[in-house]
Amino acid sequence: MQPMELPVLDDDYDADLDSLPSTVEYPEFVAYYDKYSEGLMLAYEVSEGDDGGGSESCGSSKSSKVIQKELDELSPVDIRNFWPAVSSAVRRELNTFSTLEAFILADKGDVRNVVTSRWVMRFKLIDGIKSVKARLTVKGFMDKQQGTYDTFAGTATRWAQKLLLIICVQRGWRLLSLDVTSAFLQGMTFEQLSELTGTPLRRVAFTPPPGYETFIRELPGMQDYDGSRHVLLMTKPIYGLKDAPRAWRVRLDKALRDSGGHPLAVDPAFYAWRVDKKLTCVLSTHVDDLKVAGEKDQVEKIIALLESQFGKMKREEGRFMHCGVVHEQHDDLSITIHQNEYAEQLHPASEDNLLVGQPLSAEQHSTYMSLLGAVAWLTQTRMDIAIYTQALQRVAHRPLGEHMQRLNKVVKWVKRKPLSIVYRRIEGPVKLIGISDSAFRKEDKTGLAMRGCIIALAADDINTPGGPIAILDFAARRQRRVCRSTFSAELNAIVDAAETGRVIQYAVAELMLPQPVTHQQLRALEESGDLRPPLDLATDCKSVYTATAAADAQIPSESSLVLVLLALREMLMKGLIRRLWWCPTGELLSDGLTKGAVARAALMLASLRSHWPTTAACVFVQRRTTPPPPPP
Repeated sequence: MQPMELPVLDDDYDADLDSLPSTVEYPEFVAYYDKYSEGLMLAYEVSEGDDGGGSESCGSSKSSKVIQKELDELSPVDIRNFWPAVSSAVRRELNTFSTLEAFILADKGDVRNVVTSRWVMRFKLIDGIKSVKARLTVKGFMDKQQGTYDTFAGTATRWAQKLLLIICVQRGWRLLSLDVTSAFLQGMTFEQLSELTGTPLRRVAFTPPPGYETFIRELPGMQDYDGSRHVLLMTKPIYGLKDAPRAWRVRLDKALRDSGGHPLAVDPAFYAWRVDKKLTCVLSTHVDDLKVAGEKDQVEKIIALLESQFGKMKREEGRFMHCGVVHEQHDDLSITIHQNEYAEQLHPASEDNLLVGQPLSAEQHSTYMSLLGAVAWLTQTRMDIAIYTQALQRVAHRPLGEHMQRLNKVVKWVKRKPLSIVYRRIEGPVKLIGISDSAFRKEDKTGLAMRGCIIALAADDINTPGGPIAILDFAARRQRRVCRSTFSAELNAIVDAAETGRVIQYAVAELMLPQPVTHQQLRALEESGDLRPPLDLATDCKSVYTATAAADAQIPSESSLVLVLLALREMLMKGLIRRLWWCPTGELLSDGLTKGAVARAALMLASLRSHWPTTAACVFVQRRTTPPPPPP
């Protein structure tokens, strides 16, 4: 099998995107592309099962730790050296357990399900001061009742997190981050969960870490604690138990509903509030981290209610970290998100003893996986590296020496080229646009081609699919279906984009309606063509565009594609998709999500300038007023 050709980012690329105007005309954009494309890319071969050849040494790098965090977990030596701070942190943690009545004293013989525990201690900035944070965690893998209870605890999707930012910018609201302190200790009790679900009452206890019994005896009611006779019986799932996240999620959901919030039909971890049929607040949840935007009075009312149940919450606005992503709201109320600070913590792996064409050692493989996971985490906000990350993930089961080299080049790129996604207000009518692309290699025996997709809110201009945009979601992944031709890959990719776009369209439409609705009601609105904003799709595949736009269905030679094409045509005919756009390949924004040989400029421009430049070369077909005649 021939190796799949993918480029790597060249260290000599030095484009200054900040110097670009906010609106870029297409000829200038092409010139920008041409100027930097040649210097941007180097040969980058990634293949599955390709053993390469030779055993050439790959060079060396001085860095040994690939993720260097300023505030890391304490080592045993740190615990000894910082014992006064450690002991103080331990007492604070145990006092919190006691105050929230997380456990009671019980005789060891009365509880059959007993687990051990450990301390997790980290350095943490508290009010700008480097302090020690101690977390008491039980070893949940020892729980004998595993598998007998529900553990699901949903969090807001990545596109929902971005949707909240877009609503915030469009409405001119302020953005806030809220953090609930000791959330898992404030979840539902075992008794409440039993009553709610009708399942037997759980009884699970733990023993404290060795050497910390004295701290337990300092707690109220625990003076008689004797480790040889007693255990600590949990009243609620605490840190380490698999049902702890769900116990907290159920209680948080009840509190948000009691305050007037309604979860979205397609994302129950995203809540909306309305007053007099007018949207006044939106909130997303990720465990104990909440992100909220809305009218000031409504937001303060919700915060007051939450704090009455969960205590004082950490509140941040302007600039804050939320779910590993830095959020910055500017004076003009635009919002920037990025992970540049996290990227700075990454370091290329050591290339000592790497051999081209030879598998990595066990230690090197572990380092590769750790660094690759860190780079993949950056794809929350970095479209420019998505294709490279996907290519390196394909060989993660058996990476070779050259793959570590290529991973290091991606790390160097993200460190040298900080990138953000900027959200600016879009004036006038808006639409949702799904920008689809695919990459197919005939020699790839798996038949699983690449698919790339960007879902964005955009200005609704009949003359162009592009213009001002706000990125909602993007992906660079393998096709879900086997593809045997370019037509097959492009058709499957655009149908996948339509499915993703329709889910997001449901969410946006629900927020625009005057009252909460069910997904069945949303489906009825969609079928009637009344779902707003409209959803458009864009592709650069002329054959898919022509086959979909044709008055009579052109049956593909591959029988597996017949139903896929008919489904796409039906979505267009019914108005589920308003318009299908065709764009020249050089203008298709998602092209860089499936082809590494394409310059990163378009993706970086869309991220930084919230703009997708297109020309009059783009054409579209839309819903027919008269359906085609039925087949004979």
